[in-house]
Amino acid sequence: MFRHSLLISFLALTGCGIDSGESKHADCDRILTVSGTINSVDASSDDYEKQMIWFNTDAEDLELAPSEERIMEQLGLSVDDNDDVERFLYWLESYDLRMLLVEKTNERYPDTRQYKTNKNLSLFFFDLAHHNVQPNQEVEIFDISEIAELRGNEDKSVLASKVRQLIDEMRDNNKPDAIVGFSPDRSGEDSFASNLIVLFSPTAVYADSGTASFHDVHDHNGDPTSTVEYPSKQLDAMSMTFEAHFDTDTVDVQAECFGIKVYD
Repeated sequence: MFRHSLLISFLALTGCGIDSGESKHADCDRILTVSGTINSVDASSDDYEKQMIWFNTDAEDLELAPSEERIMEQLGLSVDDNDDVERFLYWLESYDLRMLLVEKTNERYPDTRQYKTNKNLSLFFFDLAHHNVQPNQEVEIFDISEIAELRGNEDKSVLASKVRQLIDEMRDNNKPDAIVGFSPDRSGEDSFASNLIVLFSPTAVYADSGTASFHDVHDHNGDPTSTVEYPSKQLDAMSMTFEAHFDTDTVDVQAECFGIKVYD
């Protein structure tokens, strides 16, 4: 089985775009505002393709695809250790809501049909369903920034130890979490790495603090709703806000009235 949430989007990388589109029924205008810099790089882009996806699935199948085993090995985790597999699948499959902002180039990888990408800015919400998170409820951004610092260490056991610690903390802290990742330029990544959401990008950095929330939710008829039921299969559009801190830098994002794709 190849898990759809591992990828940015196959269609995005082969030319059809990732954009989840305007809302189908809600009477509102889609607006994206990004402000701030990360490590002296402007986080905004007029060329961002935008995608918002709501997932109603949890990790249950421990069988890994070869691509997933490769990512685990890059993180220093053992594919033969069920505890490590469960940790990895928690990150891979246990986020309920994600927003991807992807700046695609016009250059393709010579060995595939994929387009290279530049900036990637993404937000992932974890454990919304488990805590019945409702619109306008702020979720704290969880700090995984040390992963970027340790990724280049030749001793993979150092990175693996930190990854295990962070995932265990997320699973056991009894609250929802958000993760924000940013890559300033993914065009130098190989074609395999460029497939992956920024959570697994070798060039990404991660916010160390901040808050995020979703709001202005519209149901499948386009009507505003003040509550969300779990699983949420009848969604048309929503807005999202986050303020993410990257050391001394801050990025603010306002995504209004984004059409949303729902996966069961």
